Amino acid sequence: MSEAFSPSHPQCSWQELLQVPDDTSLSSFMLESVHPLKPQYGVPCLVEGQTGRKITIAEMRARTAALAAALSTRYSIGDGDVVMISSPNHVDYPVIVWAVHALGAIVTLSNPKFTKYEIMKQARITKATLLILHSSVITTISSDLTQLGVSTDRIVSFGDIGRLWNCSVEDLIAEHHSKNFSIDHSVNLGGDRVAMLALSSGTTGVPKAVKLSHRGLIVNILQMACHIAQSSIKGFNPGDIVLQTLPIFHVAGFVFGMTVVVTEQYDFLRMLEDIVRFGVTTLTLVPPQAITLCKHPATRYFPLDTVKMVFMGAAPVSEDLSRSVAATVPGAQVGQLYGLTEVSCSLSMTHPEHSSIGSSGKLLPGTEARVVRFDGTLADFGERGELYIKSPCSALGYLDNIDATRETFCDGWVRTGDEVLLTSENELFVFDRIKDVIKVKGFQVAPAELEGHLLGHPDVVDAAIIGISHPYSGQTPFAFVVLREAAERRTEKAEQAAVLQASILNYVSERTAHYKRISGIRFVHTIPKTPSGKVLRRTLRESWEKEKAREKARL
Repeated sequence: MSEAFSPSHPQCSWQELLQVPDDTSLSSFMLESVHPLKPQYGVPCLVEGQTGRKITIAEMRARTAALAAALSTRYSIGDGDVVMISSPNHVDYPVIVWAVHALGAIVTLSNPKFTKYEIMKQARITKATLLILHSSVITTISSDLTQLGVSTDRIVSFGDIGRLWNCSVEDLIAEHHSKNFSIDHSVNLGGDRVAMLALSSGTTGVPKAVKLSHRGLIVNILQMACHIAQSSIKGFNPGDIVLQTLPIFHVAGFVFGMTVVVTEQYDFLRMLEDIVRFGVTTLTLVPPQAITLCKHPATRYFPLDTVKMVFMGAAPVSEDLSRSVAATVPGAQVGQLYGLTEVSCSLSMTHPEHSSIGSSGKLLPGTEARVVRFDGTLADFGERGELYIKSPCSALGYLDNIDATRETFCDGWVRTGDEVLLTSENELFVFDRIKDVIKVKGFQVAPAELEGHLLGHPDVVDAAIIGISHPYSGQTPFAFVVLREAAERRTEKAEQAAVLQASILNYVSERTAHYKRISGIRFVHTIPKTPSGKVLRRTLRESWEKEKAREKARL
């Protein structure tokens, strides 16, 4: 049967990974702690992509301490408080996170593309009492700042602010940079305390706040370090440079160490320029970025010979795409990362000597896995089913959601909701998502969330969302909509039907981030559901596929 435990390596024992003291927070681990497997930052620690400015770990320590002092003094941030950060990638992002952790408080990281409605929802779900927003976020929602659920005097800006806001991170650091700040060590700041509330759709439903512990995040970093140490993965040695293409607000973007080149906005041509400019050795890409790398005509004009490793993740990666990337960057190893928020990020990682093309690599050390058939019995090695995981990095559950916690976290196992195949060599192949969540360019989109917005439109009485395949984004949301009787009569004329479709699409797009936008609508009389009321998405998907086949046959 397909149950596996990733064995320890003689030079990298599982006991060694567990040597994380209870009072070690993520910030103290990254800034101060000594551990045999701790990733070693290069010199410099960070590089600001726009300016080339180099930042040392000593500078980050000083800025973290000053900001922690300011947050404590001015805003009384302390034990158990929640601080929301919404920003594109920025060199001060980790400083802000570590400053919050130094006070025993919790961070929740928000997508900078969120609308005011989504920011309000995340602040409400996580009970955030202080918002630290990048200037680009403040500019985008400037007219709605009073509607975010916290008073405007508890909103702090950072980034290229000019004088956009009355208080900035830079101001706070400057106020306390020369002052001594001592952390109250009588409070246990690490271990199984919550470090981060990360939004995830779990196995189904609307976004929920995942409670990630300090220990879980630290051990996951150590698991990856152990895996790298026992394999010949290139690009992770002292002096190697990784280009931060993954968003830091995403858990996967948060746990990487090394010398990191940070650029605020992803731009493909800028990425190629930065690879050459900084001599980047390691790339971490989501599939749409990898597709562009292979197909964009500009790629061939940039020498990519410094790149030693290309990792892809956040969504299933086809064998064809892996081969295309390998052909595009012939001097690099090409592999995959696989994980999910509920286990603090990574579960498996390419092992060059033992990973097949198209696989998500081998399970990280200390990870137990089983594959369960849809009838609830254990699958055999090589047989598809749902992946269950047991890991010391498992989250502590969902915040204030007992039912969802019980559904996903079962007797020490975490249901991933992913259809996989596990070999007897602990090699993992990920095929599709069993759960309802849709993956668009590596981002999670919850159908239930979009359905809620659709139902807010005055002409809609019922709705369902499915994910349909897309050559660039991986998937996009597609809507089935039941209209009110009066509105349905208007659709008898094609022109009016098109106007109504546009009205509904615009209504939803105004309330959601760009990657959540619905790609199309089909008006239907009913939505197929089970007796308990659950939408039969597979039935809708089959209906959509049949209609596309008929359209193709008519051409």
